[in-house]
Parts: sequence; C-alpha cells; structure tokens
Amino acid sequence: MTARALRAGLIGLGAMGRHHARALADIPGVDLVGIADPNAENGDAPAPVLRDTDSLLALGIDYAVIACPTRLHEPVALRLAAAGIPALIEKPVAATTADARRVTDAFTRATLPAAVGHIERFNPALLALHDLLATGRYGQLLQVTSRREAPAARPSDTGVLLDLAVHDLDNTAWITGQPYRGITACTASTAGTGTEDLAIITGELLNGALAAHAVNRLPPRRERTTTVLTERAGITADTAAATLTIVGSRTGRTIEVTGADALRSEHLAFCDLVLTGRHGRLATLQDATVALAHAERLGARRPTNGPDSVPVTPVCTISGEAQVEGEEVHPPEGGNVRRPALAEVRVKAALHDQPVRVTAAEADGSSWHAVVPVDCSVTTLDQPHPESARPAMPRNQVPAPAAAPA
Repeated sequence: MTARALRAGLIGLGAMGRHHARALADIPGVDLVGIADPNAENGDAPAPVLRDTDSLLALGIDYAVIACPTRLHEPVALRLAAAGIPALIEKPVAATTADARRVTDAFTRATLPAAVGHIERFNPALLALHDLLATGRYGQLLQVTSRREAPAARPSDTGVLLDLAVHDLDNTAWITGQPYRGITACTASTAGTGTEDLAIITGELLNGALAAHAVNRLPPRRERTTTVLTERAGITADTAAATLTIVGSRTGRTIEVTGADALRSEHLAFCDLVLTGRHGRLATLQDATVALAHAERLGARRPTNGPDSVPVTPVCTISGEAQVEGEEVHPPEGGNVRRPALAEVRVKAALHDQPVRVTAAEADGSSWHAVVPVDCSVTTLDQPHPESARPAMPRNQVPAPAAAPA
C-alpha cells in the first residue's frame, strides 16, 4: 500500500451498502471518508452521510463503491468517470445492457480502473473448483449445473435473473473458461412482486458442454451449489457450506475449504487494481456486461443470438393423463396408417400458432407429454374448465453429481 491511505467513498447504504461499509472499515490502508445516500441518516454509519454523489466527490476521494439501486448505477458511474474516479460497481453492472455499455465506454475512454462486484469469484469453494479445473486432471468438461435459492430478506428492484442468475452466468464462464454458445430460460412470478422470482436456465457452452441453472428467492432456506461433471469426476462446490465434494468412479471425498471473507478479498483486489492496474480475479466491466446481456435476453423470453451463440428454441415440457381415441387415423392422401391419435389431448398453442409436439409415453396412450413454446398456454381435456388456459410450466431435472466411468 502507499504511505497515504486510499480515500474511499461509498454510494448507497442499503442492505448491500452496509456490507460494503463493513468491509471498507476493515481494510488496512483505506479510509472510508463519506457515504452518499439521500435516504440514510448518520446514525450508526461508519462515515459521514451525504446527500448526493457531488458532495462525496467534494471530499476528495481516490475511488468509490457503487451500491445504490441498480437503476441508478449508470448515472452514478458516468458521473464518477467524468470526475476521474475509479469505481467498484455492485452487480449487476447496470439495469440494461445499453447502460452497461455506456459505463464501459466511459471508463475505457477515461482509462480509469473499474470492476464489478461478482463476489462469488472470491468464494473459497468456487476458487478451489476453478483451480482444480484449471489443472486439466479431470478430463473434458461435460456439464455444469447450479442451484441458487436465496430467501428474499431484502427488497429488490430486479427479478432473480438480474439479482441472482447473473452470478451463475458469470461463474460458469469464469470457472470453465467457456462462454455460452446458446442459452434459454423459463421464468415465473408468484410472489406478486411484478418481477420473476423463479427461473430455470439451460444452455450450451462453446465447447459443447451443457449448463443448467435453477434460481429462486422463495424457499425458507438458503442453498448455493455448483456441480461440474467431467470425464473423470463430479465436483460440487457448496458456497454456503464452504465445501468441495469430489466423486470419482471408485472414491468420493468432501473437503472443507477455508479462506478469507469473500467481500473483504474483493475489496483488497480492487485496491490492488487501483494501485497497480492488476485485475486479478475481479470481474471486468466487459465480463459483467456479457452476464447482464444473457440475463436481460432471458428476461425478455427470447434466446440469445449473439456472435458467439446459436439460437435455442425456448420450450417447456408439460405432462399429464388423458384418454385417447382408439380408432386408426389415415393421412388425407392415403399412405401408412398412423398409431391411435391423441385427439382427446387438446393441447393448444395460444401464441403465434407455434407448433406443439405431443407424444404418448405408454403403449396405451394414457400418459402424454407435450412440448410447447415458453410463451404458450395449454388447454387439456382433463382440466375442470378446458376453455380456460393455464401457463405452460417447465419440468426441471438438474442432474446430480455422477461418478465418472472407470
């Protein structure tokens, strides 16, 4: 560190802002000189609370941490860039990809250090998983799955895609070194928040490995796991329990992973970036913009289709029981006789007349499965009121860690 302490400013003293304030107060060689938040009071704040960003800049700061509501990230970041102040921006980097690109352009033009707080990059369990995969000893990457269940203990102005899934989207690309080739999602809103609180994301990485992420903020418990399946092992990082479990073809073991507080490590890394220009494990503005772009496209319920991706048709699968007609059905122009039609399973695509595939899972046709586009509703005979459509819901099966072949 320099002989003079770095003067840090914090913008936003909400739930995450208070965590940042705690971390800043614990870092040697850093003085938290002020906090900008128009809705906060000095109270137990670890530094003077100011009304706005300009008042904070007037104190003379060396860098700032942006932890205000997501919709304000862009204007605050642009103000800091114009003032020549490096910034650590809480994730997501901005409310929209367009905002994120403006922020990236501003800091690039000003040649200023900046990074985004994808804190999971500093979680000891994920660090251990990242480093294990980097050795190459476990062979080809086949699949990455994750579960992130975080009870809504704080208000949020974003849905789970921007609030939670951006972690998994960034983690997967960072841990594996593979960008997404294609990605899609099914989402649902059940808590009356106006934003999605459940999401199932599936995709393919550039090397052909599969990815699946389940995120929600409804359950009373917290779960954060990432499982990587390779040719020789299944490796699960539990970031809540700080463990790493490795299951091979003959043996399995669980390792307790120890390490420094992730948020403190992130702040130390950012200080090093300000002083030396070394990014280390920090998420760059470009990294964070890619993760945000994926989440934003998923929120719009359309597949990503960028330069490094291919379209993936967004579909959901539903299933149920129904009677079927036993008569044979002949094609209009003659030809081969088809098997009994599922005529009584009246699955209806309600959007854009997109095709629906219906197949019988049993010989007698009593069990059926239908694959429908995500923005469709379906009507089936076995419903009490067939004329009232219900949303198609995803059937999600996140693969469990599997032992690799001998």
